[in-house]
Amino acid sequence: QAMRGYVDAINAIAAKHVQRLPTERPEPVFPLMKDLLTEVAATIFFGLEMGDPTARTLMRDFVVMNEGLIAFVRTERNIPGLAFPKAMRASRRIEAYFRSVIAQRREGGGSDVLSHLCRATDDDGQWIPDEEIVRQAKFLFFAAHDTTSSSMTNLLMFTGIDDTWQRAMRDEVSRVLGDRPITYEIGRAHV
Repeated sequence: QAMRGYVDAINAIAAKHVQRLPTERPEPVFPLMKDLLTEVAATIFFGLEMGDPTARTLMRDFVVMNEGLIAFVRTERNIPGLAFPKAMRASRRIEAYFRSVIAQRREGGGSDVLSHLCRATDDDGQWIPDEEIVRQAKFLFFAAHDTTSSSMTNLLMFTGIDDTWQRAMRDEVSRVLGDRPITYEIGRAHV
């Protein structure tokens, strides 16, 4: 049931981002994809609205953490200009945020992924430990954000340089969707 709601939320977020696309000048696609997927992550993974200052701060910390974790120089010494110490500070802020909302999410009825994780139990009916929830939530963003942004950017780039693929994709979308939006049922039937 949650997946059905996620598709509707993603459709709304994508429509908003498409409306904001620049039409008068070329624009690098990768940052646009990262912005789109950051909002999707905030909404679907964590149940936050991007207008909320907490969401903006948390998503900014995720980006800082992701960029810093692949830094060449990996020391936590606070040396100006190094990305890794910034990533570690951002990681600690993210962990503190997750720890601060676990109890509330366990009591609530949220349908975001974090809320589901907080209400999940093991085979003995015990809550999943808080630290495991924190690790899983961080990993979810890390694993999904850059990889999906990169994949979508590459898809657009390679499709953009090949008219044959563009036509094939347009034909398939027209055949499958027509004028209808993507729904859970349509997506599931065509995977």
